Amino acid sequence: MLIPHKYMNLEKSVLKMSGSIIEVFLNNKTIEFDYLFKIIERKYGIEIYELFIPSLSLLYCLGKINYIVEEDLLEWRNED
Repeated sequence: MLIPHKYMNLEKSVLKMSGSIIEVFLNNKTIEFDYLFKIIERKYGIEIYELFIPSLSLLYCLGKINYIVEEDLLEWRNED
């Protein structure tokens, strides 16, 4: 679900998915888009498909990740 409501399953939310993506970035500073999707899909199943892109968009808007178009890579931004 993208819009929260009182019956919402928090395990299938953009915030939960963003947290899982951040966990993947703790081990890898750069990762291919497809490989990241496959890692998250193995963890949650195919039903996360509609939450994956909004979760990446949230992290991008917060300035936590960059997308390198030429190489199709997602890069974790260090706040040093």
